[in-house]
Amino acid sequence: MATQGQDTLQNENLYLGADKDSAIIKEIMTRQLYYRQNASEENRYYSDAISYYNKFIKLIAQFIKELGLGDNSIVLSILLRKLLFEGYFSKDNCFKADSKQSFYDIGFFEGMDVIRGKGCCRHLASFHDAIFKELGNYSQIFTCYYGSLDTTLSEALVNSANHAANLIKSDGLIYVYDSFRNYILRPIDRFTVEGIVDYEEYIPIKFYYKPLAGVMACHTTFDEEMNMLKLLEEDSKKMHINYIKYMELKKLVEDIFLKNYISFADFKSEGKKYTRKIFDGMKQGYVGLVEDFYRRY
Repeated sequence: MATQGQDTLQNENLYLGADKDSAIIKEIMTRQLYYRQNASEENRYYSDAISYYNKFIKLIAQFIKELGLGDNSIVLSILLRKLLFEGYFSKDNCFKADSKQSFYDIGFFEGMDVIRGKGCCRHLASFHDAIFKELGNYSQIFTCYYGSLDTTLSEALVNSANHAANLIKSDGLIYVYDSFRNYILRPIDRFTVEGIVDYEEYIPIKFYYKPLAGVMACHTTFDEEMNMLKLLEEDSKKMHINYIKYMELKKLVEDIFLKNYISFADFKSEGKKYTRKIFDGMKQGYVGLVEDFYRRY
C-alpha cells in the first residue's frame, strides 16, 4: 500500500465527479494496465510457486468445508486469522505480522508471502480473499486510509491508501474484517467503517474506503467500486452485530478448534507438503527474475 501522503489519482473527490472519458479516469486505467502487464510478466518466473499455492488454497478450503462450519463469514474469518497467526499456513510453523520487512509481492498472489511466516496487511488481505473466493463466499479486498482518531473524512479522501483488509458479508450485511489488526468493522456511511468494540471502554477506530487504490491494483473494477459505495451506504443504516455477539463468535471459534484439534494437526502436517514447495518456487522464481534482468541490462 502507499504510505501516507497525497496522490491525485487517489482523490475520491475527483473520481466521483469525473466522466468515464475524462483524463483522470484514463490515467487510472493506464496505471491499472501497467500493473496487470507487469504482474503477468513477473508471474512467468513464479509459475511453479503459483501452481502449488493455488493447490494449497484449495486444500485449505476443502478442509474448512469438511469441518462443517457453515457459511458464517465472520466465524470463518476469525478461524483463518487464528490458524494464520499460529503458523498453520507457514513453512516454519510461525507467523509474524510485520510491515517493515522486504516481500516478494507477487502480483495477484500477494498472499503467497504469508507462507514465509511474515506479511503485512496486503498479504493477509490477499490470502484471506483467495480462500474466501475458493469457498464461494463473498469477498473483496478493502483498500483504505487508516489515520488517527482525529482524522476526518475530508482528510482521508485526499490521502493515499495505507491499509488493506477484507470486505465480507454475514447474514446479508457488509462488514470489514482486518486480519492484520484483529478488528471487525461496520459501515457508518459509504466511505467510513467503524470498529465494533466495547464502547464503554474504547473509542472505535475508523477506516476510510479508498476505492481508487483497489482499481489501480486490479482488485476491482470501477463498476464494482461504485456498487460497493452504494452497498456501504445502504448497510450503514442497518443493524449489525454488537461487541457481545462478536465475542461469542470468537469463543465459538476457540471451541471449534479444541473440539477438532486432531483434525487441525493432521491438516497442518498435510499443508507442509505444499508450503515448502511454494517457498522453494518463490526463491527459484526470484533468482530467475534477477538473472534475466541482468542479462537484459
